[in-house]
Amino acid sequence: MKRQKKATSYQSHGVGIAGILLVVLLVLFSGPRSIAAQADGQADIQLTDAEREWLAQHPRIQIGIMDAWPPLNYLDQNKNPQGIGVEYLAAVNKRLGNALVPVSAPFKESYDWVLNRQLDALMDISQRLDREALFTFTRPYIVISHVIVGRKGGDYFKSEQDLTGKTIALERGFHNITYFKTNYPGVIIQEYDSTSEALDAVSRGEVDAYAGNRAVVIHLIEKELLNNLRLMGKLTEPKSVLQIGVQKELPLLASILDKALASLTIDEERVIRQKWLQESNPGLDLTEAEQAWIKAHPSIRVALDPAWAPIEFLDQHGIPQGISADYLQKIGELLGVRFDVAKGQDWPGLVEGVKSHNLDMFSSLLRTEERATYLGFTDSYLSLPIGIFTRQDAPYITSMGELVGKKIAIIKGHALEQILKSKHPELQLCPSSSTVTALQKLTQGEMDAVVDSTISTGYSLSQLGMANIKLAGEIPYRYDLAMGVRSDWPELVPILNKALRAIPESEQSAIYSKWTSRQPEQKVDYALIWKIVAWALVVVLLFALWNRRLGREIDIRKQAEVQLQASQQDLIKSVEELNLKTEELESANHKLKDLDRLKSMFIASMSHELRTPLNSIIGFTGMTLQGLSGDLNEEQKDN
Repeated sequence: MKRQKKATSYQSHGVGIAGILLVVLLVLFSGPRSIAAQADGQADIQLTDAEREWLAQHPRIQIGIMDAWPPLNYLDQNKNPQGIGVEYLAAVNKRLGNALVPVSAPFKESYDWVLNRQLDALMDISQRLDREALFTFTRPYIVISHVIVGRKGGDYFKSEQDLTGKTIALERGFHNITYFKTNYPGVIIQEYDSTSEALDAVSRGEVDAYAGNRAVVIHLIEKELLNNLRLMGKLTEPKSVLQIGVQKELPLLASILDKALASLTIDEERVIRQKWLQESNPGLDLTEAEQAWIKAHPSIRVALDPAWAPIEFLDQHGIPQGISADYLQKIGELLGVRFDVAKGQDWPGLVEGVKSHNLDMFSSLLRTEERATYLGFTDSYLSLPIGIFTRQDAPYITSMGELVGKKIAIIKGHALEQILKSKHPELQLCPSSSTVTALQKLTQGEMDAVVDSTISTGYSLSQLGMANIKLAGEIPYRYDLAMGVRSDWPELVPILNKALRAIPESEQSAIYSKWTSRQPEQKVDYALIWKIVAWALVVVLLFALWNRRLGREIDIRKQAEVQLQASQQDLIKSVEELNLKTEELESANHKLKDLDRLKSMFIASMSHELRTPLNSIIGFTGMTLQGLSGDLNEEQKDN
């Protein structure tokens, strides 16, 4: 019975292993676990086991927020945190079990506290090249333009160039100081401790203007009754692209916060923006002539770059996607026109299409003198920095002169090619058909650098999963993108400008945030999964065959055991008979010799009969121990 139980356990062990393999396969298909939906119906967050474990071990996560930057983050009169960032933090907290604890302080203090590991992370920070070694950044949670503020009745400042020779008020420690010093050294800068103090300096006439976050300006002008101030032009480059900066030593926290921000619904974000930004739609205000022109042109044919994600591209179904595509959709709704995007053409073909008037406009491109000969341009609606990308082992690049002698991949036909050829003829430019192609050449060592928009290149790097490429620097040029209209349609340019201005700031920010924080979907490697399934089935089959062979060995052992037990019974019976006969012989001395001879014959006969089964048993055992029927474990050998 003992051996029967062991045989059963072996067979169960084989079935158990097969079951474990099936469970492993289910885990492979099921993917990472998710935090259960909250009671208020918030979306799930897909977290890995490592992220879930980290969150369980850190029930209190301290996040620094600014104490005096309304309406982004500030302390009210009762010293309670308020603002856009606070509400975003609250929305994220619903998904993380209220583990996030806001800590209010001036930005510089929070910044240093994170670096000194006194805080886990901070809000209201923007990702910049000099900060990437210090923080891990989440996706942006809001993007707000920067504007110039001056006094009513004074000079109107449309752009940074108009501020040359003027004194502007900027917040101490803010990036705008570096921006103006680097790009507009003719502007005189006066630093103040807060935005409120900077605006007050403009109001009192101490300085000529202020430049900074539009939402903060609107809030403070209304709250502090600065009625002699007015908003003027937008800055070309710096927007408040606000993110959460996390300790570099806490990559799991950065991933958790990024996933939580990504799970926020459109309705949740809309409620926050409408509450704090209070933007109104200025309306179109088209003239009768413009309305008549739109009525006569209900369909407009558009040239859209099919491979410049996320700025604009065609997806696998040929549907226009990206920042410019979203702008087209908004403008189409406002004007009541249909934009028909051309398909099946590369960029050079699209250029020829607009030149020949087979197409009517470009959705997104940079103004150049050559293009101005056949196009009219709208105002710029998107300004993007241009980065220098190299392999990880290459040094950082701080000037254009450091690119001399290097093979530089650029996108063929883009305006940047014309700019660099004109301004830097000493550079060795190598045109590529797309950003993806350029990056592939760089990682393979065919190129030394790729120069293109940081947004499009970063998007492609994420899509390709290239970890050996880094942002090594920026060039002193930008993609100030506008819409370009065929030259014989001048009426369309002011119409498009009015439509662009009619898109609320919050919606423009939402478009930018949507695409700059978007990560391409991870593709499932079904070939790999099926290989795993096939190997798992092979393993299960091998276990089944092994169990079957083991069962046969057990049957053989059972048969041998039965034979041994039968022989033992025969032996016992024979010995008993022998003892009986021996006693009879002892009582009869006169028959001693005959009985002695009979006993000898009997013993010889029994020895022959016992040797046969014993030899069989020994033979079977020897064969088994020699492994002729398969390998045995130590327990089997002992048995």
